[in-house]
Amino acid sequence: MRRPFDSLTLRGRARRLRPLARAALAAYDLDVQRVRLLSNTWNCVFRVDSKQGRFVLRICLPGHGHRPELVQSEAAFLAALAADSDIEVLRPIPTRDGRLVVRAGAPDVPEERMCVLFSWVPGRMLAKDITPATFEQHGALHARLHHFAAAWTPPPQFAIRDFTHTLHFPDDVVVWDAELFGHSALFREAHAASDALIARVRARDAVMVTHGDLHQGNVLVHRGVLRPIDFEEVMWATRVQDVATSLYYVSARPNRVALQEAFRRGYERVASWVEGEPGEIERLLFARALVLLNFLAVEPAFRSRDWSVTVERAARLARIAVG
Repeated sequence: MRRPFDSLTLRGRARRLRPLARAALAAYDLDVQRVRLLSNTWNCVFRVDSKQGRFVLRICLPGHGHRPELVQSEAAFLAALAADSDIEVLRPIPTRDGRLVVRAGAPDVPEERMCVLFSWVPGRMLAKDITPATFEQHGALHARLHHFAAAWTPPPQFAIRDFTHTLHFPDDVVVWDAELFGHSALFREAHAASDALIARVRARDAVMVTHGDLHQGNVLVHRGVLRPIDFEEVMWATRVQDVATSLYYVSARPNRVALQEAFRRGYERVASWVEGEPGEIERLLFARALVLLNFLAVEPAFRSRDWSVTVERAARLARIAVG
């Protein structure tokens, strides 16, 4: 008797998902030569080599907000970016009958999964080369994405998440039951302050389609050009909300001030700065910290550092949020 899917290692699950990848690829006009695993830490991602070229197949992890309308909307936004902007992105590839998202199943995989095939984009992660110079480019990339989104009209049935409040992700809210090392009252106060600030900036600024998670691990660099990837957290938000989410990921670095200043220089090469008043981004960083704390409380297997270190980092940002 074969072991249950959920009892397997990530690599063992990927082996079960390979036939599912092959089943999904049958919907495309491709002469597939090889399918190789790239990653299975969250979604399962395969590199696809074919006579028509190289592609990336993403098999969506069930749950965690991966609803059909969200995946369809992500693909629609990427298709528009690829067709109507000069930003180099992974272009969703349509099936023979024009679909951007397919469902496929395989033996010993408990459910069908949504799959999206993308064009191949070369490069190495920006995370491997974080300097003020590359972060200036990072800021300019954000501004270009915002410029496109501000003028873009989504198609009918476009449905994505909305960053209306701090804990806006679909996971159950369990963070208040986790070990917070005496910071529970501070976090609740910062949560209220964060919600109030989000309401103020959304009342003041235009809401647009944003990447939602454009940190340095979701940007590739190739021959000096930055390319955004992984749009699965695409969401309605203001510019300052989107920038704060991205800058959270360098907020614990010793050179964070230099990186943030470089990011702003790059952004202002393309558009006006995102803050309505000084310090908004610093106060909004806690929103991302609390979202990640809640996610790690739901999924402890994804903790890459000691839980107490993560909580203390959030506590530092919470103090800034409450002023």
